[in-house]
This record gives sequence, C-alpha cells and structure tokens, in this order.
Amino acid sequence: MSNGVYTSKEIGWSILIPNGWKIITKAQSDKFTQKGKAAAKDVYGVEIDDSEVNDLISFQKNIFNAFMSNSEHYKETYEG
Repeated sequence: MSNGVYTSKEIGWSILIPNGWKIITKAQSDKFTQKGKAAAKDVYGVEIDDSEVNDLISFQKNIFNAFMSNSEHYKETYEG
C-alpha cells in the first residue's frame, strides 16, 4: 500500500482507502466471513465454499460500515 492506495497487481485493481477508515486485519476479516457463512447456513441451510476466494483488502469506518474485497478465479464452463 502506498499513500493510502491499495493495489492488487494480480488483478490490476487499485482502491483509495477513504480518510477515517481503518484497515481490518486478516483475523478480523476472517471473523466477519465466518459470521456470514454461519448466517447463510442458519437462514438458507447451505454451506458456503470459499476455499478459492482470495482476500484482497478490508477496511472499516465504524461498527456499521465496512468494506471487504476479494477475488476468485473465473472458470469458464462453456465455449465462447
């Protein structure tokens, strides 16, 4: 990260972290993800497979406002 800008060279994507927002640690991001997966299982009865998801960066302004970004390789399932 440089000058408040996060860049993922792998996918060619950059984002400016807004003033007043703090970067979330990997442990905090994982905690949010696990809560979301548990909620999906409770409400919809489905397990979420995030084994191929690559977390990029996450940041938070307050308890109600957070931004989490990730990527996943696209696997084309049909020709064309």
